[in-house]
Amino acid sequence: MNFLDPRPGTPFADRPLVPQGEALRAVAAFRLAMPSTQLRFAGTELALGDDGTEAGLMGGANAIIGGNYLTTFGRPMEKDRDAVDRVMEGGARPG
Repeated sequence: MNFLDPRPGTPFADRPLVPQGEALRAVAAFRLAMPSTQLRFAGTELALGDDGTEAGLMGGANAIIGGNYLTTFGRPMEKDRDAVDRVMEGGARPG
């Protein structure tokens, strides 16, 4: 699952970002529709932010595709690792 980063010069350049609540509902809907699928998400830094990334892991995603992407810079890998660690320390398991 990849959240849109509207890039200048592309057909979707003028599209708005997905609001955090809608992004989290999409994660939950995918988990409900496909309970045994490995659900990974990317592009979370814009659509979800730090707190939303953790909520997405607790709400259905199994993993984060972190680091830089083909056309954009992601957030530092350490931030994604920290988010996973906080979820795990709280006794939850991603997905």
